[in-house]
Amino acid sequence: GASNADGGGGDKKISAGGKNSGTASSSSGNHNNSHHHQKSSEKNANTNRSNKSSNSNNNNNNSINNPGPTTTGTPMQLKKVMEKGGQTAQAMRQSIIRAAVYASRTGAHGGSFVGANGEAYPDVSKAFSNHGNLRPCARCKNNKQGAYHCRLRRKHGERDYDGGNSAEVLVALFEMALEDLVV
Repeated sequence: GASNADGGGGDKKISAGGKNSGTASSSSGNHNNSHHHQKSSEKNANTNRSNKSSNSNNNNNNSINNPGPTTTGTPMQLKKVMEKGGQTAQAMRQSIIRAAVYASRTGAHGGSFVGANGEAYPDVSKAFSNHGNLRPCARCKNNKQGAYHCRLRRKHGERDYDGGNSAEVLVALFEMALEDLVV
């Protein structure tokens, strides 16, 4: 009898593995399949996430599986807003910092974000590094790591390499409720 049970176990494995063909042919088994499907897509989400961090330089990838809103503005336009300065730029900097903290807390590094002007821009981690006005700590600076990597991925609390205190700006944002973070 034992060998039979084993056989059954083996079959189950096979059918779970070939779930795609199963879905197509058997409508009756659909219910189970959709269940399996959810599980596997969860797994995929995790593997994607870890790939994304190693691929952050690979822009082709980013545009395809980016979390976040569809982008309506370009990094160039964002730069123009920041160069104009004034209140718009200040509001924009706040929204970049908040969006970056949000991304870091939800694990959506490098996703797009909506700026203070309602436009959605690509790659919050780049925007944060370019326009967040925060500095990495000396150790990260020496390793050629930017502020996003230092403050949001590694969550370093040391003072900035130039003596400023970027970590302090972020402390409140890390403690805030997620829904308060993105206005």
